[in-house]
Amino acid sequence: MIKKITLYTAIAGALTLQAQRVDSLAGFDEQAATRASLAEDFRGPELSVHLNQLKRQYIKQKYQLARFDETVYYTGKVVLAACVNEDFESSSGGAITSSTQINGWTVLAGNNMNGNNLCNLSGCCMSSPSEASLVVAPNGLVDPNIGLVYPIYSVFGSTPSSTAAAAANPQITASMGGNNFIRLNSNVSNYSIEQLTKTYSVTASNDLFCFAFISVLYGGHGCCDAGAMLIRIKDLTTNSVITVASYSAAGMSSACSYTNGVQYYAANSGTPASSSTTIMFNKWHVNYIDLSAFMGHGVQIDVIAGDCTAGGHFGYVYFDSQCASTELLVNGLTKNTSCMSTATVSAPANLNSYMWSGPSGFTASTASFTTSTAGVYTLTIPQNPPYQNLKKTMNLVISPANVTVSATTTLICKGEKSILSGSGLTTYSWSSGAAVSQTTVNPTTTKTYTLTGTNGDGCEGFALITVSVSTCAGVGGLEQEHVRLFPNPSNGEFTLRLSGDISNAELIIVNAIGQKVHTQFVHNGNNTIRLTTSASGVYYYTVVKGNETLEKGKFTITK
Repeated sequence: MIKKITLYTAIAGALTLQAQRVDSLAGFDEQAATRASLAEDFRGPELSVHLNQLKRQYIKQKYQLARFDETVYYTGKVVLAACVNEDFESSSGGAITSSTQINGWTVLAGNNMNGNNLCNLSGCCMSSPSEASLVVAPNGLVDPNIGLVYPIYSVFGSTPSSTAAAAANPQITASMGGNNFIRLNSNVSNYSIEQLTKTYSVTASNDLFCFAFISVLYGGHGCCDAGAMLIRIKDLTTNSVITVASYSAAGMSSACSYTNGVQYYAANSGTPASSSTTIMFNKWHVNYIDLSAFMGHGVQIDVIAGDCTAGGHFGYVYFDSQCASTELLVNGLTKNTSCMSTATVSAPANLNSYMWSGPSGFTASTASFTTSTAGVYTLTIPQNPPYQNLKKTMNLVISPANVTVSATTTLICKGEKSILSGSGLTTYSWSSGAAVSQTTVNPTTTKTYTLTGTNGDGCEGFALITVSVSTCAGVGGLEQEHVRLFPNPSNGEFTLRLSGDISNAELIIVNAIGQKVHTQFVHNGNNTIRLTTSASGVYYYTVVKGNETLEKGKFTITK
């Protein structure tokens, strides 16, 4: 973690004994400083404190006390492999007194005195916390300042929240969950400032940082001097703040209206706050930060809350968070191709709202949808101010592997061959061991062959084909116990003799490429088969009765 420590050092020899006897505040316009302080609502004891701070700054500038910033790299914090306990659900409730008490997070404290404020953060943060607390509130927390107008429930966690949580938060359309959340700082006004920090490495599984906050601010003073809160995210790989991911707000007053688009309410009444409101709060404000552009980088999440610089106005914040993925899924997989005729496209679950657009005017407002149309689909996730809407785009490809197989013949005699052919793929693998689209087989018994492979989009497909093997009697004739076909070969007219108790059987004849050319019912005795219009060649026949195949064979027509 990077800390900015502002140190002041006197230029050697700048102050002599003679200079020390000179009024160091000569030239300081106390009346003008008083008027400016009153304009920022510094009154009573706070006015005296603020005037002393202005005098100290005047002396430093008058005597040219040098100021320099020293960046210190603290090795006590490491970049974690992934998000750990981001929703605080694995931590025990109670006061936080150690910087490492909350697993996966660091909590530190500082002060907003002597020129330190929420704008320069020069007093934040190197001490152990003393005001932070891990809140466990399954039935909701009643904040001492907000009161019953807005009970506070956890936003993130795997345990579903009660219906009361949803009723209190109509601005959150996603399902709320969990019991735990954290509070930084408190309603004690004592210059305190506290910081919550998490560091982790951005991966595809955690590149969506979801967070929610409630700030409770006692209005008064200019924006930098008021009680305030800050959320920022740093890219540790480049040592820079991700500006689009940062947020800050200060207690409203006549001298400050910096709420950054967040709606604030008056404590206890729940009516909209104004510059004259004393204590104000915002309801859970849920936002999402897309960190996919920082894949592989270390990031640091900072949440900071502090009192005013004069010690009379407090500022504290409740915070909850969760890590998720920005990836769009197709049929549950992290790719943009559907290997089926339809595709189910899914966005990260349980976000506040969804806005899909796609080909031919397609729209949807759910986390997922099913379509049979390929093309470019865009998901917009609406954001609360001041964050911009998130957008994710997918070029959806629908590419089922339409595999077809064929054979030169699916009925052969023992010792004969058949050529199997496949199409619709770019890679081929037959169960016979061949790795080409066409292969020759010569099974000795009836066998089913499987073709598998992938198409140009990487989608897998398969198809089956069966080659039947029959015992054949040769060219001169084919005889079995109950079936005889003759003459063979012939000019297209044959006799099929059935013996035994065979009736109402069916004869099916196909040509060499498997096309059906003739069917007829046959019975016991001689049956005349006329194929005089059929071309010369080899044909295959099957005699079936019901679901039973009585015989298979082949014959030749010669003209």
